[in-house]
Amino acid sequence: MNRLLNTGLAAALTATTLLTACASDLTEDLADEPVASAADRLQYRTSPPVYHGWQQYDGLPGGARDIAGTSYGAWALDNSVFGLAGDVWVNNGIGTSWRQKALPQFTSAVAIATNADGDPWVVDLGGNLWKFVQQHNAQDPGHWESLDGPPGGAQDIAIDVANQVWVIGREFGQDGNIYHYVYDGRNWTWKQVQGVGSKIAVGWDRRYNESTVYVVNSQNKISELDGGWRSLPGGARDIGVGPDGSIFTTGTNIPNANDGSIYWWNNAANDWTVFEGAAKRISVGNRGYPWVVNSYGTVFRMY
Repeated sequence: MNRLLNTGLAAALTATTLLTACASDLTEDLADEPVASAADRLQYRTSPPVYHGWQQYDGLPGGARDIAGTSYGAWALDNSVFGLAGDVWVNNGIGTSWRQKALPQFTSAVAIATNADGDPWVVDLGGNLWKFVQQHNAQDPGHWESLDGPPGGAQDIAIDVANQVWVIGREFGQDGNIYHYVYDGRNWTWKQVQGVGSKIAVGWDRRYNESTVYVVNSQNKISELDGGWRSLPGGARDIGVGPDGSIFTTGTNIPNANDGSIYWWNNAANDWTVFEGAAKRISVGNRGYPWVVNSYGTVFRMY
């Protein structure tokens, strides 16, 4: 039996909704507001993807540490650098094998996201940013370009379907500031946004043509920036948003475990619906199906 669905998690999978609520109050930088009604919020996917099971993807050195779904497959980071960081790999959606897209020498990454074209951006061990430029020709199969990060560097990154880039600043085990990569008419620069967090995901609000930001803080509390900050119920280890508006989290509901159950945001019910399985990191790819990494470093994709 694969390790994602091990019997030790069976009790957690009997739940139907709700992540375990976090006892700590949200940091002062995030206003604690009621969850909005469905009519007040962006157009989320109204039904979850049809669940059949999980496909396992092996072969990453040291296992995986992070994952980013795309329209065609996924990009992942291995865990080859002392369990702290790793190199970049891609799965093109055909089979379960991975192809390496090595970072520059002496560079390793801790977080990854993909843009609307499926090109990866990563945060390296020093908090710096890199993006992979795909030329799609034999002369240049693609190369990495470095970018200036926010003050102090970054620890997590997210990109929405309009290619808006957001990061969490690096604070060494604490919640970091939130930054948006914007063009000021002359240069690209990092604009700080009110709030802090440790994990970030972004969706796209079709009403106002702007990003909707989701953060999980160090106390596992979930918040949404959609005009102003509001809290979502429950707690999470990680959060991902797909191009179709699907929102998934990995929960905190399994005591003394590094993995949590997998939840989909049911906007009509203003609550979370549980799916079979458990994982640590999560990203949402094509047709709203999530990719996950569990605490063993094994990658799975829902189908």
